[in-house]
Amino acid sequence: MQILRFAAALFLLPLITATAQPLITNTFFGIFTHYSYNIHSADFHQLPGYDEPEKVKYEKGNGDGFAFGALADFPLSNSFRLGIRGAYHNYSGLLSADEPTTFINAGVPTEGVFTHRIDVSLSSIGIEPILSYNLSSHFRVHGGFRIGSVVSNTFVVETEITKPGPDVFISGQRRFGRGIGPLPGASSMQLTSLLGLSYIFQITKEFYFQPEVFYSIPLAPVTNAVDWNVSSLRAGVALMLSPAVAGPRTYIYDTITVRDTIEHQIASNMPVSIALVDKQYKNENVGDFRILHVSEHYVREVPRSPAKLTFESFGVLPNRDEVRLDSVILEEIINNRLTPLLNYVFFDQNSSILPARYNRLSDSDREKFSVDKLHASGTLDRYYHLLNIVGRRMTSKPEAKLTITGCISGEPAEKENALLSKTRADVVYEYLLNTWKISADRMKVNSRKLPSHPSNEQFPDGSEENRRVEITSNDLDILAPVFTSDTSLQSLYQSIILRPTIENRANVKEYSTQLAQNGTVISEESGKNKLPKTIEVKIEENKINRKGAQPLDISLHTENNNGETADEEQTVPIKVISIAKSNSERHGTKIIDQYSLILFEFDNADILQENQRIINFIKERLKGVAKVTVTGTTDRMGEETHNKQLSERRAAAAAKALSVKNSSAQIQGAGEDTRTYTNDLPEGRFYSRTVNIIVERNE
Repeated sequence: MQILRFAAALFLLPLITATAQPLITNTFFGIFTHYSYNIHSADFHQLPGYDEPEKVKYEKGNGDGFAFGALADFPLSNSFRLGIRGAYHNYSGLLSADEPTTFINAGVPTEGVFTHRIDVSLSSIGIEPILSYNLSSHFRVHGGFRIGSVVSNTFVVETEITKPGPDVFISGQRRFGRGIGPLPGASSMQLTSLLGLSYIFQITKEFYFQPEVFYSIPLAPVTNAVDWNVSSLRAGVALMLSPAVAGPRTYIYDTITVRDTIEHQIASNMPVSIALVDKQYKNENVGDFRILHVSEHYVREVPRSPAKLTFESFGVLPNRDEVRLDSVILEEIINNRLTPLLNYVFFDQNSSILPARYNRLSDSDREKFSVDKLHASGTLDRYYHLLNIVGRRMTSKPEAKLTITGCISGEPAEKENALLSKTRADVVYEYLLNTWKISADRMKVNSRKLPSHPSNEQFPDGSEENRRVEITSNDLDILAPVFTSDTSLQSLYQSIILRPTIENRANVKEYSTQLAQNGTVISEESGKNKLPKTIEVKIEENKINRKGAQPLDISLHTENNNGETADEEQTVPIKVISIAKSNSERHGTKIIDQYSLILFEFDNADILQENQRIINFIKERLKGVAKVTVTGTTDRMGEETHNKQLSERRAAAAAKALSVKNSSAQIQGAGEDTRTYTNDLPEGRFYSRTVNIIVERNE
């Protein structure tokens, strides 16, 4: 209760101390809500069609209701205002009348009472024109009327034996209903006069809060069938908006609150609590400022720590053997990537605009562009730098020349548009000329209709693939595959296993563990059940920062069914074995090579002549091979079964060209590859017609 009073005081303080504004000229718009105490007055014996005993007479009743709606309020002068409200009003109530009677219980007359009730549900939607008079800038009196359309006028008539206790009706109940339905002769309109009072508070420059009370006097009866009227006492608040009105500011009020807290420990199964034990006020006047200093002193009770949590940690080797974790050992490995460079630039139907997915460089970006920086990029991301890779290589090979050939598809929209193939080639030519400053005499522009090796246009994908520009060169290095090399870390352990110990393990309802380095989460594991005997957390090497060799923090957090928590943490050093370390420490340098052969022709497993350089390159690096994986793939065109067989033939053809035997390598066909490269784009389909080769070796 003290906290509620304190919160209320904090809320009301800025309202009470707000600088007065000349509100009498403001225009307001807002909403309001009221509680309605409904007072029913009547003078009738019975409702038509519902017979009552002679002694019954309904005279009064009451009920709880509510009202809400929107308002607009306009100034007429410095003293008067005109408001209009649209509101829903519930003015339901309960009328009752007692009928004395005599019961014969076991032959003995006993006084009794029948209580007759009419429970009526009344509501209307209407408008309320209101004239207001300003007693002050904040305090107002109101007068007006309400005219509303009745939307609910149903009632229930029932009788109950209220005296003596044990008597019941023949049905065995003390109460029975005698009727339900629309009120006979109910008025279709609610018409009342309104009288009210309100006081307005300014919360911000444009936001206002107005407590208000209204009393309604009926001008029309509830029903024309009997003498029955309803008046209501409504009380509630209005929230209003108004453009800020400029006015003289006398003072600026401010409140500075200083709080201090003393912490006490309590039983571990008790909740955290905080209580205000002392509060002092001090006023300070500085020029136009009126400052209220509030000093508050709190006592915070917190539970003691729960039972101690400990754990042992172990590293998991690739063969699932476990080793007590003294340090996390990371080895540097060399990762070589060789991906073919598709020498086609594709265009949208009947368009010569270079699609936005192809990367264009500014002059400053051109100077910084390096193929080596594309190591972490995906194959398609590398491809989208095709023009920049060609441009960079042309600048380093001044004797090399290019042939740029524009092509069109056989679709009706393009097949006779010979100019389109020329303008497509010109787009590529202009980019290399203007961005990479390749001289015009080193580039030849050709145009033709279908490419020399067109895709099958029986499929829509085939037409899309033929809308292209082909780039060729007299120097094979210009369009050579992109080869990059990088060094990454590989953990000696696949994961870390924790074996925790805690009192009452079954009482734990959830747990979480994290591997973190210098505040950065490497990996985590959690569960919403009792604490298991072992928790395994994967080691994600790519998230570990090798600079500074910051240690690895292993943390475990638990929470039991009582809300008690426990935490434990271990710090394990990270040891990085670099390539420069001696072989006695490294057992050789691990190298992972990734190659792609491109590009097979559509529905073909023959290795093209331009891939022979890649084959020869890979052969040279197969000495001392530990593991070779050859995987063939296709695009989505054609039947799935056929594509699976085609991918297997492509893998077998590549393995044969590399002189790799099935006994020493994994040779497989993956069928359609629509996940690595999107087959919704022509370049994705071309790159799907490939063989991927992964070589893991030690040097």
